[in-house]
Amino acid sequence: MPNEFRCPQCREMIAVEDGKEGEPVQCPFCHGAITAIPHDTPTLAPGEPGEDAPPKQLGDYEIIEPLGEGGMGVVYKAKHLRLDRTVALKLLPARFTRSGGQHVERFLREARAAAQLEHVNVVGIHAVGEAEGRHFIEMQYVEGKTLAQVIVQRGCLPLDQAVPIVKNVARALAAAHAKGIIHRDIKPDNIMIDPQGTVKVMDFGLAHSEAASAITGDGQVIGTPLYMSPEQCDGKPADARSDIYSLGATFYKMLTGKPPFTGETPLAVMRQHADTPLPSVKAELPDVPEAVCAVVQKMLAKNPDDRFQNCEELISVIDGACKARPTEEEEFEKRGKAQAILALITLLVIGGLAIHAWLTGDLEISDVDSLSPEAGAPRAESRWDPREFARGLIGDRRRSILARTIRVAQDGTRAHRAISNAVARARPGDVIEICDSATYREAVVLAKPNLCLKAAKGQTPTVDAERGLAHCIVIQEGGKGAVIEGVRCVRATNDGILVEPGADDVVLFGNTCAENRWGIRIKGDRAIVLVNTAADNESYGIQLWESERSQVADNRCRGNSSGIDVNKSRYCVVAGNILHANRKSGMQCRDSEGISINGNVFHKCEGDGIDLDASNHVEILNNIIAFCTGAGISFGDQCIGLKAHHNDIFACNTLARRGRKYFRDLGAWVAAEQGRGSLSADPLFRDPPSDFSLDENSPCRGKGSDRLDLGALQDRSGLERQILRPQR
Repeated sequence: MPNEFRCPQCREMIAVEDGKEGEPVQCPFCHGAITAIPHDTPTLAPGEPGEDAPPKQLGDYEIIEPLGEGGMGVVYKAKHLRLDRTVALKLLPARFTRSGGQHVERFLREARAAAQLEHVNVVGIHAVGEAEGRHFIEMQYVEGKTLAQVIVQRGCLPLDQAVPIVKNVARALAAAHAKGIIHRDIKPDNIMIDPQGTVKVMDFGLAHSEAASAITGDGQVIGTPLYMSPEQCDGKPADARSDIYSLGATFYKMLTGKPPFTGETPLAVMRQHADTPLPSVKAELPDVPEAVCAVVQKMLAKNPDDRFQNCEELISVIDGACKARPTEEEEFEKRGKAQAILALITLLVIGGLAIHAWLTGDLEISDVDSLSPEAGAPRAESRWDPREFARGLIGDRRRSILARTIRVAQDGTRAHRAISNAVARARPGDVIEICDSATYREAVVLAKPNLCLKAAKGQTPTVDAERGLAHCIVIQEGGKGAVIEGVRCVRATNDGILVEPGADDVVLFGNTCAENRWGIRIKGDRAIVLVNTAADNESYGIQLWESERSQVADNRCRGNSSGIDVNKSRYCVVAGNILHANRKSGMQCRDSEGISINGNVFHKCEGDGIDLDASNHVEILNNIIAFCTGAGISFGDQCIGLKAHHNDIFACNTLARRGRKYFRDLGAWVAAEQGRGSLSADPLFRDPPSDFSLDENSPCRGKGSDRLDLGALQDRSGLERQILRPQR
């Protein structure tokens, strides 16, 4: 089985057969001599000149950082010192300058080709020059991401987002083709999207014009194999229709999350482009309209004569294919109107029946106050059940939205094999059900309102970010009201589940986040985090960051740096959680206000049980803090308005700590607080209950290993009222 390595000269991936690692080989793309090092980037073969390190300053430019690499050089973010503006600076590698004039001429040809184009969808060229023996092109600096980065983050794009990108790239290519310029390397890496959504085509390093035909002769393969047209793969001349084919392959990748052809070697991919029939686009994209599938199929035709003959024709046809398709916002608004009409009809019917019952004397009015938590049954008979609460909450939300169910399974028995594909097809309010316990190696991004991503009954699917993905699941600002249920998220370089600012009213229920940097991070407001497990994460198990009125209840956090972190948040509830064997504190509360810490268990944490820092008006009620190596409760000198009532603190190093002052008994603590007005404390109990023990291997739910019913803590904490009526 061949191994994949990246050529340091042209940056293309090449295949090296087993047993030939470490030997000099020739790159099939740039024909350079390299040495393939196992599990590493290939180096230049013996005798080849090495690459110079990028200079910190080149002429009038200060080099800031690398942005990316193309076939003809590395692009850096730089500052033009005399003009005081940020630019993108593309440097021709020094080895190309030493190897002769062909590479320099090709590099300058790129600048001349792109400089002819003044179009909103083309990265502009400011200047071409040479300084200190290095040739460079000064280009417009575009903030944002490449299309390749967007696809990696989201898996695939919905049709409403993919079509505008294709049309804008086609407009840029139409302008280039009108000047006789063929790009010849259209791919996601060469398409930039700025924060305003503007699409920019860049890297004309392989651009071909009629005047330059003598420089790159026929028979030389130029391009990127995953997106090359059949005629390019055969070494034949490329024209405008070749760019349309590459754009079609990019369109296919946007919609499906994968290129149309893959293989173990670049040559194998190229042969498929040239010889293998294209798989059915409709079979791969069952939810995409037939007219759009036909557009993709025609763009990827093997024979150039069967494709669109120019980009203007492509734009016209794709406009017609999508013209009758309403946007997701229009569909959501339409469903909302239908829901309102249905609700009005229901209200009229019920109202009519009620009036009829009142007139006939059959109506009996009951005392609605008797149904409230305050007037309900005694606490022993009204146990708080977070699972039932979550199911009821999710059920209410689902019933309030006219939703459909989209199913995912890797065995091909369902509509989609990838979660991101199902998410891309979903409309606001849909349920995405994962029907197997398979491992999905992809990033999932929810950016539409009221989506529910859930595991099917009896299944535990895993989203595994082992390939260096930053997040397993991200809920963006547009994903307000999202529900994530029963998913396992592991090995992300940042977050297992991330709720971004503006993504409010999110429910996370019954998920597991393990071996990430952060387990769950909430940056939106009014989140409900119930019955999740956060284990063995590098940093916090669960974090609230600048969140308001969020509720974190009945979760278990084990083996994290800190179990729960509340940072710069207001009026949140942390209740009924089990925080066991975390490497630092059980819980941190920093720069926050109005937090209720109620009915939790902090057990065997290597630090303080509860650590308050610059937080005010915090209630610490009915918690058990046991066997922590630091203080049971620690708080900073600036904390005011604290209440610590009816907590059991035992077998910790000290009862409490303020700053660097330790209190080993309640009397010293209360005495030190006289006149400060910062703490109200009822008696705390230091003697350990004889029946309390939480085994190292305990699942941290139900009962402790020695008969202590941990669920009873939730009853005495007043959690029912707190979770339903968060503190204001």
